[in-house]
Amino acid sequence: MASLIPILYKYKMSQHQHQYLVEIESSLAVPEMAPKGGMSDCRMAPSIPRTSLDHPWAYNQSHPCFSPSLSFHPLTFTPFPKSLLLPSPPSRSYSCKAISPAMPSFTSLAIPALYQTSRQFAPRSMAALRQAQYSSKASKPDVVTFEEIDTLIHKKDKKVVLIDVRESGEVAQGVIPTSHHVPLANIQEALSLPEKEFEARFGFKKFGKDDEVIFYCRSGRRSGMAFELAKQLGYNGVRNYSGSWLDYESKAKSQ
Repeated sequence: MASLIPILYKYKMSQHQHQYLVEIESSLAVPEMAPKGGMSDCRMAPSIPRTSLDHPWAYNQSHPCFSPSLSFHPLTFTPFPKSLLLPSPPSRSYSCKAISPAMPSFTSLAIPALYQTSRQFAPRSMAALRQAQYSSKASKPDVVTFEEIDTLIHKKDKKVVLIDVRESGEVAQGVIPTSHHVPLANIQEALSLPEKEFEARFGFKKFGKDDEVIFYCRSGRRSGMAFELAKQLGYNGVRNYSGSWLDYESKAKSQ
């Protein structure tokens, strides 16, 4: 005879947040060995689908395979406590207000002259810069030309003092007529000397702070430095021959 093997089927159901464990315990007649030449006396049950609870013997008590041990055990569902849940972030609205002026555009940084007054960025020549830095009482510009030097020489104007600030070795190569020699290294000291001491040391009468004085050197660099020193000491009538000896020598030969 075939032995009866109890089979336990468990199904899970979810409906409205409740879970039910369906335990189906049925005694099915499963033959251990079918007799030769025929079926056993036990009625074979149809194959039970394991993916559905809609099999007729599961709910029909008149079904021959129904077992009275069929029972439903509802499982109590306990919701997760809200106190342990992370609170949702509160909804907030933010507003920003500028407290500083906006940054200027690249164009305004690259070309500031377009965004400023024309008077502030007006182009100025070197002569205008010198006149703005030093207030000179002389009506003539600070820079002297060859034509003006040539005119002073021919007129022999003693009111204008021409000073050579080169070194002694350079003076031996040639000088501008009517000029006096005071080396650049001695200019600041010479301008601070009294009149008598100045004349005794350099051989000519010391000029006043309002007298017209023209400095020159070899190329105009050292004469420009002498001009600046004299201006700082209050000599407002001083001027600079920017072309100096090189300019005078070349143009004097071409005449």
